[in-house]
Amino acid sequence: MKVVKAITIKQPWAALIIAGIKDTENRSWETRYRGELLIHAGQKEDARGWARVAELGVALPQELLQFGVILGSVELDDIVREHDSAWANPYQWNWVLSDAQPATRFVEVSGKLGLFAPPLDWRRGFTDVDAPGLMGWSKVRDLAVTGG
Repeated sequence: MKVVKAITIKQPWAALIIAGIKDTENRSWETRYRGELLIHAGQKEDARGWARVAELGVALPQELLQFGVILGSVELDDIVREHDSAWANPYQWNWVLSDAQPATRFVEVSGKLGLFAPPLDWRRGFTDVDAPGLMGWSKVRDLAVTGG
């Protein structure tokens, strides 16, 4: 079984990533890890993130504005400096993300610093097709990108 890691990210950055809008995450550190990365929405918000959401006119779906849960997953493709994404900070490591997938059920998890091993039952957040989570995800994603 392949190793999967998780990372805690403040809101609204976590929601922007899982909505497929934010394609890089900026960190002061790098890792050798590549592959599936679970996005855990931390318990805190970032005012700068909300300012950026307002500036861009993005309407994030309420379903993605959860705290203390695994929101979804992305592929961590690479970690570089000076990526050409509008989201990249040139003074930090730019974690290049792709293939954002929302969870169908949000699994509660305590966040940690750095990359961490998710709880053993994390997969139920992606396999429970009868969950009330994000039904009609493509419509939710379209609303986030177009602002409604």
